[in-house]
Amino acid sequence: MSDLIWGQVFWGVAQAGALTTRRVISTYGPKPNWDHLLEKKLLREVQTNYGAVLTLGQTARAAFHLTPPPREMGYIPYVAGPNAVADRAYLLDAIALLEARGYKVAYHVYKRAGKVGGAARRGVKVTDQIVRTVMRAPETKMSRLQALYGKGEPPPLYYQLGKTPEVLGHVSLYATISSAGIKLAQLRRLYKRHERDLDKWHGPLLIAVPEEGDLGGYVRLVEAQYRANIERLVKEGLTPERPIQPRIKLLTLPLPERRA
Repeated sequence: MSDLIWGQVFWGVAQAGALTTRRVISTYGPKPNWDHLLEKKLLREVQTNYGAVLTLGQTARAAFHLTPPPREMGYIPYVAGPNAVADRAYLLDAIALLEARGYKVAYHVYKRAGKVGGAARRGVKVTDQIVRTVMRAPETKMSRLQALYGKGEPPPLYYQLGKTPEVLGHVSLYATISSAGIKLAQLRRLYKRHERDLDKWHGPLLIAVPEEGDLGGYVRLVEAQYRANIERLVKEGLTPERPIQPRIKLLTLPLPERRA
């Protein structure tokens, strides 16, 4: 039984890049069942502002450097520093929250590689750092959107060519916690960046935050201004009357309570 649990925990963390210790305990059982992986440095526990996070340890990294993991295990991302592992774990918790509501991951958008670093040495164009994740809306909502706006989705080949189009029902999720979460100035920039994309998604920009804070007031202002504008356009006959979709959705994913 121990070997089975060890394997499940090890590959679960390896494929994810980073998972909080509390999530691993919730999924696979108490820490004594698998802490052998920490003792052997197959996994490493990093203390972050998002609590304890597990990622691959030195022994596993060295082994994978000599012998790549089995192909059926998929790509193993390189996530190492405290900020990187905290952000990855936070993003995956936000994704899990949305998946419980019926959303599905469509694809990730990664940070472009610089002229130095591991990605540059491997000759790839992007790093393993996820900038945003595109989530497909729940099927019931997709059906309603398609009834209103048509299919709106490009063929699979479009994605295979490496393009990342903005399409109906595919909304972007941003989730970072390394600097205590997304602040108001960053939210303003993200909204400005995606303001036109929202009219293609017909769904909200998803933002995971540890607490609503002053972001809530900004979101309410954006929603009120947008609603007033649409109602004016409908009244003037410049646009058909359709359901008004929210512009920004805050997902509250709080930090763990600190022990005294």
